[in-house]
Amino acid sequence: MVGDGVAIFSAAATPFIIRDTSPRNTGQKMLHINAELIGDAYVHGIMDGETIGRGETLQEIHLH
Repeated sequence: MVGDGVAIFSAAATPFIIRDTSPRNTGQKMLHINAELIGDAYVHGIMDGETIGRGETLQEIHLH
């Protein structure tokens, strides 16, 4: 779905698709996002830990 994101969890071997369910228009910067886990996914170029060590910023995600 348009707007879904890809999450790479530190202990997982594959990336996952997540859907942001955070409240909108709060006027505040979100320090974390609330998300629904859609499922695992194949994403060429980021499988099997290939993104580790590229300087990405970690973000807290609350799944429900």
